[in-house]
Amino acid sequence: MINIAHRGLSAIAPENTLYSFDRALQSGMNHLEFDIQLSSDKIPVVIHDDRLDRTTNLVGKVNERTIAELRKAQALNNFNSLHNVDKKLLGIPTLDDLLIRYTDKAHLYIELKSPDHALPEIVAESLIKNNALKYSSSPPQSAPGLTIIGFSLEQVLRSKYLLPKVKHGWLRYDLHEIDINLVSNLELDGIYPFVKNIKKDLVHFAKKKNIVVGVWGVETKKEYNNLLSMEVHGATVNWVP
Repeated sequence: MINIAHRGLSAIAPENTLYSFDRALQSGMNHLEFDIQLSSDKIPVVIHDDRLDRTTNLVGKVNERTIAELRKAQALNNFNSLHNVDKKLLGIPTLDDLLIRYTDKAHLYIELKSPDHALPEIVAESLIKNNALKYSSSPPQSAPGLTIIGFSLEQVLRSKYLLPKVKHGWLRYDLHEIDINLVSNLELDGIYPFVKNIKKDLVHFAKKKNIVVGVWGVETKKEYNNLLSMEVHGATVNWVP
């Protein structure tokens, strides 16, 4: 089972910062998951929430701030003892920043978080510009590699239309046979349910259809250990198991 660094090594570093992703790579985790929102001037930035309040020293909505304003933010997320860390590693990165730094080092799981209909096209443009599509045909377990995911099936399908050779997956809370059949019929590559709703028989059902099953929401070692017998592709974790 692949350990996917959830917003980087976010148990010990501020989530979705270059520092967090660097720490994940240093620990041997070369599958990185991160979230994309849009600034007011339509620059794709790496931050989970649609608001800035929880993880940064700014307040308000991400999409109401220009990229120039977001560049000035510190995304410490209450990690206040990182005085010796380069401040450039602790801000809100752009998607370009991550692609330049990690495309050749890791399998990147790009979550389309913003509901803005323009997001998939903007992400596609960034991937093309930064030559990140060269790993589109890499198998899902490989690193480097590229997978685009999202809870919004509409956004995932927009992205799939624009980037048909890139692997795409649907994030779900629950998991049923009909969801797997839908993913198969839509020619998506994976489905990613919440850890508490995973069942081994559904994993096997998905595998028969060549659908990758990953898991999100793992918070305890017990949950992680239970997954080892489930034969899932991977799980997002905030720590090094």
